Amino acid sequence: MSDFQALIRLAVAADAPAMEAVRYEAIRSIDAAFYSASELEEWVGDRKSYLEKLAICKPHILRVVAERDQEIIGFGEMSTATGLVSGCFVKTTARGIGLGQKIIAAMEARARDIGVEFLQLEASRNAKIFYLSCGFRNANCDEITISNPRHSLCSMMRKDLI
Repeated sequence: MSDFQALIRLAVAADAPAMEAVRYEAIRSIDAAFYSASELEEWVGDRKSYLEKLAICKPHILRVVAERDQEIIGFGEMSTATGLVSGCFVKTTARGIGLGQKIIAAMEARARDIGVEFLQLEASRNAKIFYLSCGFRNANCDEITISNPRHSLCSMMRKDLI
């Protein structure tokens, strides 16, 4: 699929339902080798609440979407105030073609433009290799300022931008 083209753009509130659908499908398709069914259900959470969260535009939250043929096929979200990447999700039909890396690169470019010095995240078990391929590294707890009650299921990661 070397000819695969996708438009990466800033998300708008109207994108929220499609973004939530991408997130839901991406989480539900994770191999059972990484998480149990109950862990995946917890991760999916209340879809309505997540949809409402996505529909709220805040100046310090950057969301980008990947779109092909007017369909949202992936998105990423981060806080420009803290450099916290809260997620990067890609539809299963668009995996393995570098789309996630393009989403991360778009967020990094925007973060650099506004002076963010580093990005940080909690990588899920299934995404750790992906984030390593994007230039993130394992971080020790003193470097990272985020907390997740399920952090034992994640890897703390960081990428310096300057």
